[in-house]
Amino acid sequence: MINLHRREEDGKKTRRAGFVPAELYGPGTQNKNVYLSVKDAQELAFLRNRTNLNEVSIDDTVVKILVKDVARHPVTDEILHIDLYEAKENHFTNVKVPVILTGIPKGVKIGGVLNQARTSINVTAPATQIPSSIEVDVSDMVIGDALRATELKLPDNVKIKGRLFFTIASVVGRAKTEETAETAEEESSES
Repeated sequence: MINLHRREEDGKKTRRAGFVPAELYGPGTQNKNVYLSVKDAQELAFLRNRTNLNEVSIDDTVVKILVKDVARHPVTDEILHIDLYEAKENHFTNVKVPVILTGIPKGVKIGGVLNQARTSINVTAPATQIPSSIEVDVSDMVIGDALRATELKLPDNVKIKGRLFFTIASVVGRAKTEETAETAEEESSES
């Protein structure tokens, strides 16, 4: 269990003392300036892109959090600060969720190329119901097909944040210049 400790000092003094400053905030709670060990900060930084809730302890109370941001030094990559979002049971939050494409499209099997335009999407969901990823089966896609955000099958209470009409993936044919070059190579090798 990761332990958070309240702090009175500013971030620089906390870092000089060998700790990482952080901010704990969330709906219906007052912002708390906290600090944690470097080891615990590295563990949380590793979890930054994950959508699952993590438990931390502060003032002998266990709270569920999402890691919202990790600030790093531009040269040394040292963790300078972490923003932690305290998740409430039925409160909606915005989070980026990875989109995972499964299967091999029919169009790829006949020479097309699968382009994944978006590897993640922003969604709004209750903090306790955030999906770890959104999997999409693309095996029925043929050349010329495009998968739009509106076609995603999302869990209940999960909504796409922002505009809905963007492309997640598409299957395209080979470029004419590639086909022409390959045909010319084949013809020259035959003669």
